[in-house]
Amino acid sequence: MPPHFQFKFINIIDSIEKWNLDELDIKELSWKKWFFRCRVWKFRIIFYKDLNWNYFIEEIWSRWDIYK
Repeated sequence: MPPHFQFKFINIIDSIEKWNLDELDIKELSWKKWFFRCRVWKFRIIFYKDLNWNYFIEEIWSRWDIYK
């Protein structure tokens, strides 16, 4: 991943942890309960929340590879 993307991803992950999702493109995944995806350019961040409202990053991939 290019360095300028890395800094952006760090900020986005920080926003997800604080549940500050107003400016992010977040969508719940239909095939997995409690899983969400965040679209960032041509990349996707897949994360989930547990019953205690803790959020965990599952994967970060390009959009062509993540849903395989």
